[in-house]
Amino acid sequence: MTPTDRSPTFCCSPPAARTSPPSNAGARAALVASGELEAGHIYAVAGGGRIQFAAGDLVHIRRNDYRSRRDESAVDVLNGFRGVVLDVDAKQGVLVQWHRPRLASGFVMSEAWMSARDIAEGRLTHAYAMTIGSAQGLTAEVAVAYGLHADSHSLYPAMSRARQESHLHLPLDELEDHPTRAALEPVRTDADRLDRAIAAYGRILQANAEDTMVTDELTGIPAFPDRGQGRIRLHPVAAAPVRALALTAPGRPGCGGERGRAARRAPGRRARGPGR
Repeated sequence: MTPTDRSPTFCCSPPAARTSPPSNAGARAALVASGELEAGHIYAVAGGGRIQFAAGDLVHIRRNDYRSRRDESAVDVLNGFRGVVLDVDAKQGVLVQWHRPRLASGFVMSEAWMSARDIAEGRLTHAYAMTIGSAQGLTAEVAVAYGLHADSHSLYPAMSRARQESHLHLPLDELEDHPTRAALEPVRTDADRLDRAIAAYGRILQANAEDTMVTDELTGIPAFPDRGQGRIRLHPVAAAPVRALALTAPGRPGCGGERGRAARRAPGRRARGPGR
């Protein structure tokens, strides 16, 4: 197991993705304060910012660098790689190691230096906190998801990153609207705060759960070929808890395309099944 697997993964929602998630600074500061991580070397970042790296830091590659095109012996450093800092050198920069799945089985370990210029251009950031999109496909022992702005579609990947534990952080003051807060009594206990946060978050998830694709090519029941009669018939579908719609391609009999409409208008023509 690598250090990237042992360390908690903090997932935040897409609106925070415009900049590096603010939880990175807090998580790293806690590690430095506890003595688990050194303060490290300070590097300049474009725009006047500063960032520190030390051996043991979890880091995230943010841009593609196809180094093998310039040197066949070099490894490609690709956007999305998450690794750990092995060494920091004032001249060479930061040495990063990561593992990727091997085609046959297992993993292959790779490492590469990220120069001060790479860091200044934003190609390397801390990876204690990541957006939900960036965290997809990663695995950690413990994951902490920040629920604000995470809808019903992004909540599942956020809560399925961990082997052992997943924690969902719900900020009640941000989730509960003013009319609801005014109608209820002040929060008196932690249990009350938890119940109200879950209720508020549930209303948000329910509000965006009905998002569907907008198209005029949807039919209520899919058409299955009846090879015995040589024609397509509509077979009844058993009732299910979730309403399902079948997407049919334009221009086929039984759908909304021009050829489908022409086939229904022409007398004496039958919709033929496959291979007939």
